[in-house]
This record gives sequence, C-alpha cells and structure tokens, in this order.
Amino acid sequence: MKKSTRRACRFSFRVVTFLLCLAVLVTLFQIPSRIFQKEDVLESYIARSFSVILGRDATIEDLRFWYQNLQKGNASAVSMIDNLMEGSEFEKRELSLDQKLDIVYESMLGRPADENGKEYWLRYLNGGVSKALLVHTIANTQEFKSFCSGYSVKPGDVSITEERDLDPNMTLLVSKLSRTVLGKNLDNMELNSWIANLGNNEVGLSTLMLDILKRKEFVEKGYSREETVRILFESMLEREPSEQELTEYIDILEHGVSMEYVLDQISKLPEYQMKWVTQGVSTGNITLTQPRDLHYELTGFIARFYEKLSGHVATEEELNDGIGKILSGDLKITDMLTSVLESPESQETLASNEDFVNAVYEVLYGTVPDADLAEGYRIGLDHGITRAKVLKEIMKAPSFNEKMTELGVPVTTEKVIPEKVIALTFDDGPYTPVTFRILDALKPYDGHATFFVVGNRVDPYSECVIRAVNQDCEIGNHTWNHTTLTKISGDSVAKQINDCDSAVYNLAGVHTKVMRPVGGSYNNTVANNVGRPMIIWSVDTNDWKYRDSNHVINEILNNVRDGDIILMHDIYETTAAAVEYVVPELIERGYTLVTLSELAEYKGIDLKAGEAYFSIRG
Repeated sequence: MKKSTRRACRFSFRVVTFLLCLAVLVTLFQIPSRIFQKEDVLESYIARSFSVILGRDATIEDLRFWYQNLQKGNASAVSMIDNLMEGSEFEKRELSLDQKLDIVYESMLGRPADENGKEYWLRYLNGGVSKALLVHTIANTQEFKSFCSGYSVKPGDVSITEERDLDPNMTLLVSKLSRTVLGKNLDNMELNSWIANLGNNEVGLSTLMLDILKRKEFVEKGYSREETVRILFESMLEREPSEQELTEYIDILEHGVSMEYVLDQISKLPEYQMKWVTQGVSTGNITLTQPRDLHYELTGFIARFYEKLSGHVATEEELNDGIGKILSGDLKITDMLTSVLESPESQETLASNEDFVNAVYEVLYGTVPDADLAEGYRIGLDHGITRAKVLKEIMKAPSFNEKMTELGVPVTTEKVIPEKVIALTFDDGPYTPVTFRILDALKPYDGHATFFVVGNRVDPYSECVIRAVNQDCEIGNHTWNHTTLTKISGDSVAKQINDCDSAVYNLAGVHTKVMRPVGGSYNNTVANNVGRPMIIWSVDTNDWKYRDSNHVINEILNNVRDGDIILMHDIYETTAAAVEYVVPELIERGYTLVTLSELAEYKGIDLKAGEAYFSIRG
C-alpha cells in the first residue's frame, strides 16, 4: 500500500474515533436531562427546594435520589421538605424562627408569607406549636396542591399526633403559663404533658399549679410570699391581685397555712372557674391534706400564740403535728399553749409581765383584760407566780371554751367527777420547813390542798404562798393574826379577814375565796361579816395536840370518806411526816386530793358567804 493511502486511513480512523468519543460524551451529558424528563419540572422542583431550604445547589446524587423517589411515588413534596428541614445541615444554618417560617412558605407555595400569615404563625410557633402543624396546614390548602401540580409532584402531608399541635390555643396558654410561673419555655415532652393534664378533669389547672409550686426549680427561685401570690394571680386569673386581696392572702400565709391553701382559695373563685371553662380548660380540684390547711382558723390562732408569746414562728411541722393531736384528742390545747410559754424565747419576747398579760388576752380573745384581773395577774407574776399558772387561770374562764368551740376544738364542758374526793386543809401557816414538805408530797400525784394562812405570816413566808399557788393549791383566809372572831365586833371581824386577804392579794394577786374561823368558832356576827363561806372540818387530826405522826396517820386513814374536809396544821414537822405517808396511801385507795373550791365544784355545791361547811358530800 502506498504511503499516502496509509496516512489517509489513519486520519479517517482518528476522525471516526473522535466522533465516537464525542457522541459518548454528548450522550453522558444528556443522561440527567433524560432522567428528569417532563420538561425538567421535577428536576426544577428538587433544585429550588435545595436552594430555598439548604441555601445551596443540589448535587447530581441529590437530584438522582429525590427524582427517582418522587417519580415513583415513594416520596412527596411534604416528605422531602420535612426531611431537608429536619436534617443537621439545615440546623447548622442557625436561622431565626422568622426565617424558617419564610422558608416553609417559599418551599411549599413559592412565595413569602403575607404579614397576617407571618404574625399568626409566629405567635403559635413561639408558643410551642411545632413546625409540623404549619406544614400540615399549608399542605391542605388548594394553593399548595396547585403549586405541586405545576411541578408534577405529589403534595403529601404530615400526621399531627403531638398534644401541642392538636390544640394550638391550649399550647399558647400552657407556654404563657410556664413562662409566668417558671420563667422559661417547656421542652416538647413537658409541653405535651401539661397540655394533656389541662384537658383532664381529674388533674386540670389547679392540680398542675400545685405540682409546679412543689417543683425544685420553682422552690429554688426563692420567691417571697407576695411574689408567689402575684404569680398565682397572673397565672390563674391573668391579672394582678388587688391590694386588698394581696394583703388578705399574705396575712393568711403569715399565720401558718401553706401556699396550697391560697391556691385552693383562688381555685374556688367564680372568676377562676368561668375563665377557664369557657376556654375548654379543666380547672381541676385541690385536695388539702395538711391539718394546718384544713383548720385555717385554728392554725391562725396557734400561729399567733407562738409569735406573740414567744417570738417564734411556728414551723409547718409544729402546726401540723399540734393541730392533728389537738383535734384527735391526743393533746390538750391548754397543754400546748402552756408549753409555748415555758420556752426560753417567751421570757425574751415579752420582758414585762404587763405585756405578757395583754398579749395573752389579745391572742385568746382579741381584747384587753379587765383592769382588776390584769392588776392581780401582774402582782402575782411580779412575785413569782409563773406565766403558765396565769395562763391556766385565764383559760378557766367560760369565754375560753367558747373561743375553742369557734375554732372547732373539742372542749369538755363537763368535768369528769372522780369516784372519791377529799380536801386536805392546813391552818396557821405558812411555815417553810413544813409547808414545803407538804407541797413536795403532793406534787408527784398532782394533789391539791387548801392552806388557810394567817395574814401576818404571809410576807415572812411568801415563798410558801407563791409555790402553793403555782402548784394549783388554794389559799384560804385564817384571819390577820389568828384572832378568835367570836370575841370581837363585826367591824373587827371584817378587818381581820380583809387584812389577811390584802396580804395574800398583794403577794400572789389572788383573793381568798374561803375562810376558816380560828378554832372553828363562829356566831351570827362572824357569819355576817366574813364575806366568805366558813369552812370547818369533818376529820380533826388533833395534830396540834399530840404532835405525833402516827396519830395523824391513823386519824385520817381510819376515818376518811368521800367528801371529807380534813384538818391539819402546816407548822409541825410531825404533820409533814404524816402527810408524806398518807398522800400516796390515799391515792392508792382511790381518793383524789382537791382544794375546797374544787371539792364544792365536783359535788355541785354553790358555797355561800357566811355559811358553815363541815363536809361537802353533795
């Protein structure tokens, strides 16, 4: 073959090879366009979605994947948009809610949101509604379906299952509530839970609020009582409390009840019920369980007593425990109040006795004491009568029982009458070495006695009188200087009694209610001038005559019976020794040792001035 011919062949081969390669390349470049047929509208839809949502061009792989799935019906416009917006790539763009809203509109409708639409959806999205509800709402519009039709893509939809999307208005309410109470937006799980509760008649808003008040994150905010009340009003009534309401609720809280009680009170307001029922919100119910909340008036009374008389703010444990025991009968309210006075704080809080008496009357009765009563209490307190004793005397008044009845405290109006009661009485004292031994013998058994004192011995042995009064014994009148009253005039009789009474009153602040004539001698002149019942005796131990302990013991134990008045003298050591023996023996035999006034009360006898009583048997 000629050389020129060979060159021509090689050239032709090269041309053919080039043309074949060019054809292959052209074919390869045309493949995507052949995949994304139908005038490239599906390809355009995918490309614009990537550009709008992710802010970049779709890759060949992106186009191929979504083209095939959209074309085969395995995906829809909504599922693709949702997939792109839920991915990490989209989140990395760190867009504002406003920008995300624009992207949803642009990707689904090909236009930005109008001002009304943007304002509407931003309100809900900021309130906790999910993007899914926005997508779902747009997906069900004709505009979206027409938009998808223009790109030959199936519209699709998303399912709405979360509580926050099922009732958007409730979601707004709950979000506002959480920001008001907790100062934060809830996460999706909490939001769904709260919304479910608000639609539950057994839970409702009141119960939800109670749960919030107990939350650690709420407690740790350290809100004051006023701040908490304001939060409750804003959350539950969507308004500020009036000054009157605020004062009332803070006063309630300061007097012992819990914030649960305030929550319960607000929950019962017609305003609260009407407000939420009309919005489809269950208000729920609060079940108060703490004794201090169940008995508000009693709680306030006890809390004020603590605060006024000891300066101590009663703890919720003290209130709940005390009120529970009082109402169950396990604790007498008188004992509880007395224990408050015996605390060290009480003396520090009310340094003056006058302040103490006034504070007791203010708490118990909301008033000031009668001037004469107040003076007597002050005199006694100044000389050693205990505050507990004064409180006990004040609480003996019928008005105290009336007050307790108002507070719902069970008060026994009838005294339990012991089977056998007797009165041990002592004349001619006081005398410290003997009187103290007698008081020592009575104390372990809570025994009481009546001491008929001689007036001119009261001041020298004042500690005996004070101790006897503090031990609930009675001070009787035995004349000023042990004078036989039948031998003096009526005026002199009155002076003997009055001088003795003044001595007792000026020391202990109490008046003598009963008297014993010296030697038991009396006549009409005496009876008309003593101004008190005359107490004689039914058992005379003759301790003054024999000065023998065994004689005294035998006289008592061999002769005693119910209602007896037993005569002794607290100036003899032998008498003290006898009392130390007979007191436990009498208790063992079933006797209750009482004062003369108590004996008359138990027997239902109204003692009358000027009349003589040898025994009180009823």
